[in-house]
Amino acid sequence: MVQKIIKSMAGKPSSPNTLLAKGTATSSSKHTMHTRALFTAAVAAALFFVARGGAAHDAAIAGVNERREFIGSFTPTFGSPSTSGNTSGSGSGRGARINVSPEVSWGVWDGWGTSLCWWANVLGARDDLADLVFTTNNVTLHGQGRPIPGLGMNIARYNAGGSGWRKYDGAAMVASKNEPGWKQIAGFWEDGSSADPSSPSWNWTADANQVAMLQKAQKRGANILELFSNSPMWWQCSNHNPSGNDDGSKDNLEARNHLAHASYLAEVTACVPSVCPHARA
Repeated sequence: MVQKIIKSMAGKPSSPNTLLAKGTATSSSKHTMHTRALFTAAVAAALFFVARGGAAHDAAIAGVNERREFIGSFTPTFGSPSTSGNTSGSGSGRGARINVSPEVSWGVWDGWGTSLCWWANVLGARDDLADLVFTTNNVTLHGQGRPIPGLGMNIARYNAGGSGWRKYDGAAMVASKNEPGWKQIAGFWEDGSSADPSSPSWNWTADANQVAMLQKAQKRGANILELFSNSPMWWQCSNHNPSGNDDGSKDNLEARNHLAHASYLAEVTACVPSVCPHARA
């Protein structure tokens, strides 16, 4: 269960070196968010066919290029009531007709992007994947096969991990049997002995792969870097399990650790992806 980020920063990052901490997503433009979700799903489906090669490869590439041009021109709406004449049709689902008008403006998109969890935890060292996701260059994966056009994403969402394998206060992290190891993202605050981020309680070399991919994204031009948290550090959880509360209807962050969790996220924004002032040689 996604935990609410207590401390958040309003607006965009002051520089691309800064992670933007975000809480629960809210938007007055629900249809624009819906459009993003549909577009991302379409690209994901295209990438699946790219991997299969041949005619499917060519169709997928054409689809990605077409959608890239489409998204840069205007923002469509899907089945929403309107007095502007930009949509028409009879309901949603199969057979619905949607007319998109470039004359109607719904604002400017910040861009499009991807969450780094959990794929970057496994593949974060791969330069070819960074090129494929965050540039528009033609990229050859593993140096083999036909080049694939890059997606040119400019937004990267970093997941502040909550896992750790150091014991604290006589307890250890509880690992869910349903959670594969590659989804256990290492956190930087390994034990609660000290809140000082320069103390041995913190390990700023943790989560090396995901941090590496975030840095690669930034180097390739990603200009919006966002922070989110799926879980507090395991020792801040009521059941010591960062996968969630045993009762899915209850918060897993102990009330006494609300401030500590907020402090943790604030420290992560200061240290990732730039050179952390607290990192020890």
